[in-house]
Amino acid sequence: MARGGARARSGPQPDLDAFAREFDKGEWALLPATWEYPAPDWPLNKYFLVTFGRGEDATSDNYHDRELEHWNKLWTQGQAPMWLINKQETAVALYCRTLTLVEATMGSASAPLLSELRRAQEDLGLSTAGLARNKWRFAQQDEISVAAAEKAEPAKKSRAKKPADNVTDLFAGVTVRASS
Repeated sequence: MARGGARARSGPQPDLDAFAREFDKGEWALLPATWEYPAPDWPLNKYFLVTFGRGEDATSDNYHDRELEHWNKLWTQGQAPMWLINKQETAVALYCRTLTLVEATMGSASAPLLSELRRAQEDLGLSTAGLARNKWRFAQQDEISVAAAEKAEPAKKSRAKKPADNVTDLFAGVTVRASS
């Protein structure tokens, strides 16, 4: 029987703390900070038509160079090897095209176009939620987590050894949220 809810994004997000505790560490992919290899060839047709809300049209000749800028920049990021493994070159190209269209039609961009852009960011692991859903982590996060844990350990020990002199000392470091 299939696991999960009725929809692709239903259920709780993967727990980043579980990774730190090595609960499900084997299920997560570690990504490099950058990808040093050249971008694959552009998989989409170069030509398309942009219609602005004012009835003006522009051809892709005006925008294809911008698409290629996005394309080349994205393929330097750490998610690039996962896109190759998952054969997502076309999805990345469609994201570049959508991003270019949003830039071109910013004054008249529709909500569905922006929603598609956000959904594509998540699917490609370009957002924090997308990284968590895909169970991708950058290798540097481990180094940061270990360094933070090592730095926090002496602070915990020093607080435990020192008895509180007054009530104020008991609540040192406690953050109180204002009720709304």
